[in-house]
Amino acid sequence: MSTVRSAARVAVNENLDCYENLANAIILQAVKDYKKALRQLEGNPRNQEARHDKVRLEKFFRSQWYGVLTELDPERLMAGVKENVQHEMNERRRKKAEKLRRKAELRGS
Repeated sequence: MSTVRSAARVAVNENLDCYENLANAIILQAVKDYKKALRQLEGNPRNQEARHDKVRLEKFFRSQWYGVLTELDPERLMAGVKENVQHEMNERRRKKAEKLRRKAELRGS
């Protein structure tokens, strides 16, 4: 009888793992989509589609459904993603400026 119970526990744990993996995948995709929207808005603040996606995803992060999927603080998650995107954009600008400076130096030589 204990073998049956052990097998049942393993099956339940495997099912729970599948649900956890699915929940994590949903959150990860939402984060990727949120990053994409933020990047697009950084490049073009008037991009209506990106603005709509940003608002839609922020509603999702604050939703009851999000709370069912994870215990991560949504405000902290969004702030972290925004900070990460801002850092990436600053780094891109810095590299672009450096590249332009080098080109200007080469022309001046």
